[in-house]
Amino acid sequence: MKKEKIFHIGFHKTATSSFEKVYEILGYKLFNRLNNQHKLKKYYKTKNIEDLSNIIEKHDAFSDNPWFWNDLYLDLDKLDYDAKFILTTRDSEKWFKSLNKKHINMNIDARNHLYKGNRPTLENKDLFISKYESYNVEVLKYFQNKSNFIHIDIENGLSWDSICGFLGKKIPQTSFPWLNKS
Repeated sequence: MKKEKIFHIGFHKTATSSFEKVYEILGYKLFNRLNNQHKLKKYYKTKNIEDLSNIIEKHDAFSDNPWFWNDLYLDLDKLDYDAKFILTTRDSEKWFKSLNKKHINMNIDARNHLYKGNRPTLENKDLFISKYESYNVEVLKYFQNKSNFIHIDIENGLSWDSICGFLGKKIPQTSFPWLNKS
């Protein structure tokens, strides 16, 4: 069995930045997606599991783009890691409002891969919300009754208790880092 890996598979605008800080505070080596985009693009073109394994080998925690893209969690769960998966969600309308406000010019690869090239505007709100909701339903169904998965609805607030309990970590003596809270 390989080293423990944490895959945060919640969509953008579901406290992913907060959880990136959480993983750093808890001592995990966080994957820097901006420095490794070329490797991720290669994997998405080839879907070669060895390429994916090589990408994640040197890091412990992974969050935000592209870790929630489509069915990547299925490939990640097949790898020989002690992998834990965290899905964060929020109300769909609030999610879209935040996405529309903050990501109107989102990364072209994310737009193409997730939203058929569209920007999050009111005219295509249904496309975005449908994608978000169907993804969450699929993830919850796949991980139903699996002990390596936790679902956190951020509408209920964020605290160290559930995340540290799930990860088997001691609760830090600092407040939970809720970043970019709108």
